[in-house]
Amino acid sequence: MKKNKIGIDIIDLSPSFYGGLDTYCVNLIKGFSKLKNNYDLVIFLNRKYYEKRKNDLIFKKNISYKIYEEKFFNLFIIKLYNRVFIPFSFL
Repeated sequence: MKKNKIGIDIIDLSPSFYGGLDTYCVNLIKGFSKLKNNYDLVIFLNRKYYEKRKNDLIFKKNISYKIYEEKFFNLFIIKLYNRVFIPFSFL
């Protein structure tokens, strides 16, 4: 049986913010880690968030992390995508 891949994008989460969306994402990852191993979970996050919260995010071996460096161009593309393309995607 082929494994499914699930991706969670938390690149925009601030390492200094606790609660709300941050709590939801950490608990979502925790919930996926309790499922059987018929999937691979990929978490996209920024380096500052990973360094500060890595103890909260490490659960199982089927979870991999893609860490994005906070370069100006990367931040520009991410913000452009989140603020322009997603709201107008219904068109």
